[in-house]
Amino acid sequence: MGLSNAEIKKVNRNNILRHLLKSDIVSKNGIAYSLELTAPTVTSALKDLQDLGLIKEEGAMDSNGGRKSMGYSCNRDAKFAVGINVSKDYVDLAIVNLVLEAVYTRHEKIQIRGNETSYRWLKEYIQRRDRKVSDFSKKDSWNWICASGYYRRERYSDLWPS
Repeated sequence: MGLSNAEIKKVNRNNILRHLLKSDIVSKNGIAYSLELTAPTVTSALKDLQDLGLIKEEGAMDSNGGRKSMGYSCNRDAKFAVGINVSKDYVDLAIVNLVLEAVYTRHEKIQIRGNETSYRWLKEYIQRRDRKVSDFSKKDSWNWICASGYYRRERYSDLWPS
């Protein structure tokens, strides 16, 4: 059984976003050519991605004659991901944008012992960092990624943002 039209549209949109993530500024025709898609397919996907705030128009591109093409690029700071690595001797925090550029990193030496005091410190650490990094973006553009480490999520579930 094949993919539905909605699934094909989603695949095309994701492929176009991936293409823009790897490129600087690209025209609709450049995207269509590179990904072997039709112009209407690219136009529809670009509109969807713009509505989501994931891409932006960059203005008219240089031309060798004829009508200038509109350039599109990834809105790198539309979304952020937060990664936390908890070890027995340290805690690492990293915030990256859509193109995986680190916009904030922090390494704290602390011994996490798996007790109430350690978890309280970790909770306060995350809350301090959350206030610090909220300057990067609106709250609704965060994704939390927690690496494995020395914590018991089920016991201290109030520690982790929902």
